[in-house]
Amino acid sequence: MRTRIAIPILLCIAMMLGSVSATWAYAGEQPLGARQVQAADAEVLMRRFEEAAHSLYTASYADNRQAGYKYVQQLERLLPQLETGIEGRPAGWSKLQQSIQAVSDELLSKRQPVEWMAPSARIHLTADAMLRPASGLWMQYERVMLEDVSRVRKAWKRPYEERADAARAAMDNLSAHLALVEGPASMLRPEGRTAELHERIRYTNVLLSAGPRDQAQAGRVDEALTQLGAAVSRLFTDKPQSVEEPALAPPASANPVSWTLLLGAFIMAVLAYKSWRKYKQQPYGIKPLP
Repeated sequence: MRTRIAIPILLCIAMMLGSVSATWAYAGEQPLGARQVQAADAEVLMRRFEEAAHSLYTASYADNRQAGYKYVQQLERLLPQLETGIEGRPAGWSKLQQSIQAVSDELLSKRQPVEWMAPSARIHLTADAMLRPASGLWMQYERVMLEDVSRVRKAWKRPYEERADAARAAMDNLSAHLALVEGPASMLRPEGRTAELHERIRYTNVLLSAGPRDQAQAGRVDEALTQLGAAVSRLFTDKPQSVEEPALAPPASANPVSWTLLLGAFIMAVLAYKSWRKYKQQPYGIKPLP
C-alpha cells in the first residue's frame, strides 16, 4: 500500500520539477521583461519616426529644402529599424519606402519648383496611422472621398453640356485623395481593398466617358457610383477583422508546455492526497473479492 501512495507522490514531484524547469527555460529564451523592453523601444522608435515625418511635411509646406533633406535622412535611417519592430503589411512598407525615395530624389534634383509636398504628406499620414491605427488622420479622408463620390453623382445629373467636365473634376479629386491615403491603407488594411477601389474608379470613369446613351447606361452609372461609395467605405473600415491590428508587435503568449505540466502536477497531487486519506482510514484493509 505504501508503494501505491509513493508512486503518485513521486510522479507529482517529478512533474512539478519539470514544470518549473520548463518555465525557467522558456523565460531564459524570451524573458517577459525583455519583451516589454522591446515593445517600449519599438514605441519610442515609432514616435521618433512620426515626429520626423511630421517635421518633413511641415518643411515641405514651407518649401524649406535644407530642413526637408535633414528629416528625410532621419527617415531613411529609421525605416530599416522600424520594419523589424513594427507590424505592417508588405505593400505598406513598399509604399512608404517609395514615398521616402521620391522626396529624397526631388530634393536632390535641380528641378524648380520641387514637387515634394505630396509624397511628404503620404509619409506623414502613414506614420501617423501606424502610431494611431484606430484614430489616425487618414481616417478623416473617408468623409472627404464620399463627398467626392457625391459630387460625381450630382454632376451626372447636370445638363449634358456641363456633365462631363464636372464629373471628371470630381473623379480627379477622388483619385488624388486615394493617392494620399493609399500608404496608410496599404499598411493597415488588406491589399485587395485599395486594388478594388482603383478598379471601381477606372470602371466608373469608363462609364462616365461613354455618356448617357440610353436608360440602361444611366442605370449602370448609378450602380457604379453606389459601388464606388461602398468601396471607399470598405477601404477605411476594419469590421471584417475581429481584432484591430496593433501597430506595435504584441508580446508572445505564455508557454503552453509549462501550463500542461502544472495542470498535470495538480491532478496527480489530488489523486495522491485521496489515496493517502483512504490509506489512513483503512491502512490494513483487504478489498473483498466480488
